[in-house]
Amino acid sequence: MRAFGKGYDEFYRRARDLDINFIAGLPSDIRCDANDSLHFDVYDKGTNKLLELRPDMVVLANGLVPNSDLGKISELFHVSRSADGFLLEAHPKLRPLESVTAGIFLAGACQGPKDIPDTVAQASGTAAKAIDLLASGEIDLEPLKAVIDKDLCSGCRICESVCPFIAIEMKTETVDDAERLRAEVIEAMCQGCGLCVSTCPTKAIKMKHYTDEQFVAQVQAAFIESKAKGGSVI
Repeated sequence: MRAFGKGYDEFYRRARDLDINFIAGLPSDIRCDANDSLHFDVYDKGTNKLLELRPDMVVLANGLVPNSDLGKISELFHVSRSADGFLLEAHPKLRPLESVTAGIFLAGACQGPKDIPDTVAQASGTAAKAIDLLASGEIDLEPLKAVIDKDLCSGCRICESVCPFIAIEMKTETVDDAERLRAEVIEAMCQGCGLCVSTCPTKAIKMKHYTDEQFVAQVQAAFIESKAKGGSVI
């Protein structure tokens, strides 16, 4: 048996010195006989034997589930959730304290089961991230932003409904003496995910630096370069 945390192995050895026995096995259901005595069987994988234990007390390990209102918090701050229902970080190694929504950080059991040392370390790191963000005075925005061609926009509001960052708002404009609904991108909130681009039925939304014309130009350049080198393009 190996304990992974700092000082955990020493804690395990101290428990062994107190005559606490550890069994790596598969326990059965806990039963109670006529004398109200508890007993259960456990298959010891170390010795390959079936043991019968009669303890004075049995303490079961409780599982941890997300809070009942975590779904509302996820929708309010537009933070993704993992398959087990906890809040999901942007990247488990590169961005373990951040969510996919800029400015929203994660700490503690909202992200999953954690012990006290892990929670304290994560909370300290999250506080440092927030302080760095507040102390900078300026926020660097990604250059990838959605751009809306208002002449093509039909005001269907599909882009507004799919935007996970609430970066699209609808405004009423007067066109030819008639009021028409038009979508407008809030650049400070847009994260360049591209959902609005893919769902717009009138193709009124494009992504900066990722337009169809740019893709076609890249394909043509690759074809010309390959042909100049005597290669073939499939």
